[in-house]
Amino acid sequence: MARETKAKADKTETEAAEDTPAEASVAENAAAGEPMAEASATVDQPAEQQPGMPMFYHRPVPMDSTRHAGKALTEARSFAFAAQSNSVPLTFDEFPVVIRHFPIVFTAGDPAVPVAVLGLQKSENLYVEADGRWAEGVYVPGYVRRYPFIFLERPEQSQFALCIDEDSGLIEDGEGERALFADGEPTELTKRALDFCSAYHRQFIATREFCEALNASGILDEKTANIAVGGDQRVALQGLRLIDEEKFRALPDETFLEWRRRGWLPAVYCQLMSQNNWALLARRMGARLRAAGAAASA
Repeated sequence: MARETKAKADKTETEAAEDTPAEASVAENAAAGEPMAEASATVDQPAEQQPGMPMFYHRPVPMDSTRHAGKALTEARSFAFAAQSNSVPLTFDEFPVVIRHFPIVFTAGDPAVPVAVLGLQKSENLYVEADGRWAEGVYVPGYVRRYPFIFLERPEQSQFALCIDEDSGLIEDGEGERALFADGEPTELTKRALDFCSAYHRQFIATREFCEALNASGILDEKTANIAVGGDQRVALQGLRLIDEEKFRALPDETFLEWRRRGWLPAVYCQLMSQNNWALLARRMGARLRAAGAAASA
C-alpha cells in the first residue's frame, strides 16, 4: 500500500444529505477561529464508565453449572444496555468493517483505546432504537455483541474465566437452545460464547500493542469534532485523538516497515478514512431531532 495514500481526516468539511443540512469538521482543540458550539459532549472513556468495571457490566460472575442451572438468555435480543453510550471500544481487526459505518477515534486517556463513535451527545447512541433494536443494516461492534458475556481474570488462579453479567436483564429461567447449561455441562450457546470471548481477548491484546506503538510514535493528536446537525444547531465532541496523517507519513522507514510487518498499516489507513463518517452521525442526529420535534408538536 502506497505510503502517499491520502484520506479525508484532519480539517475535513463534508456535506450530508441534501434534505438534512449538516457538516462536520475535525480540528485541533486550540484552533483559532473555530465557531462556538451550542452544545458539547465528550467521547465516553471506557475505563471511567464504572470504576472497577468494564463498560456496560455491573455484576459479572464466573459461569457455574450449579449457580446457572435452569438459566437461559432471553429470547428477544435487546441492545438497550448500549443506548446511553456514545462510543464503544473496538479491536483493530474490526476497522475494515467499521469504516463503512462509524468514525474511528482514540480516547484521550492513557492507554489510548480505539472506539467507534455512535453519538454526538452525552448518553446518546444514535444506533439503538427506542425498542432496543440495533439500527438495521448497521454493523454491531464485537464489544456489544459479546455482552452479557466477558472474559475476566481470576487472580487467585492466574487464569481467565468466562463470566456473565447477572444484572444484564438478559438472563431468565429457561431451557432448550437458549440454556446456559444442560445436565451440568455447558450448552452449545455457552461454548460459542467461550470461543467468541477467547478470540475477542486475543484481539484486545493485539490492539493494545498497536495502540502502545501509536502512543510511542507521537502521531496521535487531540482533536475536537465540530458537527452541524441542521439549522443553527451545532455540537462539539471532545475527548478524542486521531492519527495525524502528516506525522504518520514522516515516520522513519524502519518504523513504517515494522508496522507493515505487524499488519498495522491497514488499521492506520482505516482510521484516517473513517473520518468521512461524521456526516452520517450528523444526519442521524438531525433526523432524531426532527422526529422528536414533530412528536412534541403533534
